[in-house]
Amino acid sequence: ETGKKRITPELARLVDEVLETGGVLAALVLTPERPSVGDEFDPSGTDSCPYPGLAAFGLQEARWFFGRDGVIGDLISQLDDRLFGGGLLAVVAPSGAGKSSLLAAGMVSALARGALPGSRSWPVVATTPGRHPLVTLATGVAERLGVDPAGAATAAGDPDRFGAFLAKAVAAYAGKLGETSSSARVALIVDQFEEIFTECRTEVERQAFIGALDTSAQSAVALVVLGVRADFYGSCLAYPTLLTALQSPVALGPMSIEQLRAVITRPAATEGLNLEPGLVELLLRDLGVTEDAGAGAASYDPGALPLLAHALRASWQQRDGRMLTVTGYRRTGGIRQALATTAERAYTRLSRAEQQIARQVLLRLVNVSDQSGSRDTRRRFPRARLVEALPLPGSAEAVETVLEVFGRARMLTFDTASVEITHEALLWAWPRLRQWIDADRAGNLIRQELEQSAAVWDRDRRDAAALYRGSRLEAALTWASSTPNEADLSPAAAAFLAASTAQQHHSARLRRAALVLLSVLALVASAAAAVAFQQSAAAQRERDTAILNRITAQADRLRSTDVSLAAQLDLIAYRMRPTPELYTDLITTGNTALSTPLTGHTDFIFSAVYSPDGHTLATASADRTVRLWNVTDPTHPMPLGPPLTGHTNRVGAVAFSPDGRILASGSNDQTVRLWNLTDPAHPTPLGLPLTGHTNMVNAVAFSPDGHILASSGADRTVRLWNLTDPTHSTPLGTPLTGHTAWVGAVAFSPDGHTLASGSADQTVRLWNLTDSVHPTPLGPPLTGHTNTVTSVAFSPDGHTLASGSADRTVRLWNVTDTAHPTPLGLPLTGHTNYIDAVAFSPDGNTLASGSADRTVRLWNVPDVLRIGHTDDVNDYNNYVNAVAFSPDGHTLASGSADRTVRLWKVTDPAHATPLGPLAGHTDAVG
Repeated sequence: ETGKKRITPELARLVDEVLETGGVLAALVLTPERPSVGDEFDPSGTDSCPYPGLAAFGLQEARWFFGRDGVIGDLISQLDDRLFGGGLLAVVAPSGAGKSSLLAAGMVSALARGALPGSRSWPVVATTPGRHPLVTLATGVAERLGVDPAGAATAAGDPDRFGAFLAKAVAAYAGKLGETSSSARVALIVDQFEEIFTECRTEVERQAFIGALDTSAQSAVALVVLGVRADFYGSCLAYPTLLTALQSPVALGPMSIEQLRAVITRPAATEGLNLEPGLVELLLRDLGVTEDAGAGAASYDPGALPLLAHALRASWQQRDGRMLTVTGYRRTGGIRQALATTAERAYTRLSRAEQQIARQVLLRLVNVSDQSGSRDTRRRFPRARLVEALPLPGSAEAVETVLEVFGRARMLTFDTASVEITHEALLWAWPRLRQWIDADRAGNLIRQELEQSAAVWDRDRRDAAALYRGSRLEAALTWASSTPNEADLSPAAAAFLAASTAQQHHSARLRRAALVLLSVLALVASAAAAVAFQQSAAAQRERDTAILNRITAQADRLRSTDVSLAAQLDLIAYRMRPTPELYTDLITTGNTALSTPLTGHTDFIFSAVYSPDGHTLATASADRTVRLWNVTDPTHPMPLGPPLTGHTNRVGAVAFSPDGRILASGSNDQTVRLWNLTDPAHPTPLGLPLTGHTNMVNAVAFSPDGHILASSGADRTVRLWNLTDPTHSTPLGTPLTGHTAWVGAVAFSPDGHTLASGSADQTVRLWNLTDSVHPTPLGPPLTGHTNTVTSVAFSPDGHTLASGSADRTVRLWNVTDTAHPTPLGLPLTGHTNYIDAVAFSPDGNTLASGSADRTVRLWNVPDVLRIGHTDDVNDYNNYVNAVAFSPDGHTLASGSADRTVRLWKVTDPAHATPLGPLAGHTDAVG
């Protein structure tokens, strides 16, 4: 009878419940005859598709959002705990598990229904970070709360002010609604939080954005929720503020069998639709669901949910009347093929020329990672710039056609000014797009970085400092000159490359001209000296003045492009005539490193360390390599041997053994590797990687006898390794536990009996290693720091321990009696941002500290309690994250986010002078 009568929503729900029982009962209730499209068919039940496909469920689709009631309840409960301030709340899940839908159709919908006191009238600011997260945050707050955008932008840039600004704006908003400000709140949702790593390129803006969110969450007016992709969990741990939020996140895992059934059947029931018997079971089977007997739990890949959602939407499009059928589902290609089938169908509708444009458009909507299959993400792109980036004849019309076709297929999503791929599932489920990405991953990376650099250059009024140089320019030119890539070069990128090339040629011409001029002037000076004996004093002064003017003019021309050569000319001129102006130029140039850049690393550096003999410097980088440098002559450092490769993620720490024959490296790939440096020019791996850490390795350190290696990690432990036989290293005892957050620093005392560890739990712990197999804690943790302890270092005599912290201070501890350590005086203050590194000089008289305030400070340790003396080494334009003294104490190496490692002559610490940078890096030095 159901095939001939109108099926109401109530009847559909009843039938659905019967269908779920399956078997004979279903066969008795439903006849094989299906509803036909005719007079009996009521289209009112099928006007709306209850399955959004790849698009996330929004507030308007909340009535179709099922299966996550428990998680929504947990979210609301945690928000209730934060009603009066309590920090950030993070929702963590794999890509595709449904974070965006949970936040919009689950949490926001619950708040709109009054799940919390007064939440019906709360404004909701939902945003994604994008390239400039502070701008998007300020824009969202201004639009939703009706405040001045300029004022919001100013406040967002100052985290300390943003909380107060938001409180005032919320109170004004509540006043307009006639409500009391005491109950007023704003829900601030930052979805796709991982964009602060994939889109935002400026660490300063990233830090400010996190700070603004934190101050908002600590206030009593904002509930701040972050949607974080699980594979970026480790990246977030590097920020103490985020670490607190991630200690108790709302985790979005797989659904149960019953929840999955609700996802499939209940949206259909709300629209008066039926599912053919067997379709639910077929969908679950194709999803890869296996049931845990007795528990009712389901095991499947949570990231496959977008494929299920798309298959359901495609099945609805193939429905028979009000019935979603097995035949219609199979026609779509099933869960594993429906998305690829839809995308391929859209692609084949395009002409051959439009297909070429489609490849270029879609690749520009992907953030390509530097390893195949690893963390490729979607990217929002301004719609107007897509046309500008493809200036071929007729490309504007072709781009619009491509966007229309893929938009109609719901592969692309649009807002007022930008376009993005609807879901990252498309990046791996559509073989053609996957092949485009992987076929020329290196080229796609070059194009992606080139366009980003060109955009920054154009935004900054074409500042010459942003142009490519050296090997980076050569790689970009090589890529752009190849035939397949010529059409991929946007006008902005082409202009950027042309300007970079012109600057390089101009610099080369200036250098050649300067060298010729130097040679000529040297001859002229010699001739002038010989002739001077035969000429009058007046004529000699006139000639020397002319030569001097030419030298100083050439130096001024070179000062912005070749500081080193300009300094040489200044020195020649000063020797000819020591004027106050030239003296000022020399003093100014004296604070600038003057050496030839050395290229090598292709990403930022995290650590730098000297070998015991002082002849070798090792640097660890985010490009997954370790490089060695010959610094026997610190004024002319040179690369030493090939890079050490093998780590599969960024390398964050390096350490030399006491004899200099072994180098240890710790990585975010959760391993420690050992390298044989008997011949530093030909390093080789020593045994297999050391495994055991369950999160990234942050620090490594050798014991003074070289028999033990300590490593610390984000898994909150310190591990000891027996290196008696380095080719077969083994764990030594059990991991050292006690810290309650990630451990970022370790250091051995000079006698090897004590190990110090610093942690994001704001403490330093000391460990007794007299029995290295059974180490024990030495007293309670050292407290006093008010933020993450980032570095620790023992003085050479072992009586003093220094600790640097993100609270902007260095603390000294008397550890003569390690069982009863005591603070030494007041904290050392002066840095204006967090401190990343501390190191003692070999004689113990000087302590160096490197900070995010872009300076290195040198402290006179014997007198520091009496005079607090400091000297700044101020040659950086970005964060200083690593410091190390050479064994002879004459040189200090410091690494910075300005992409250099610099060597400083510190024979007289009060007047540190640069010896020359190890430069050429293409990103920040850490």
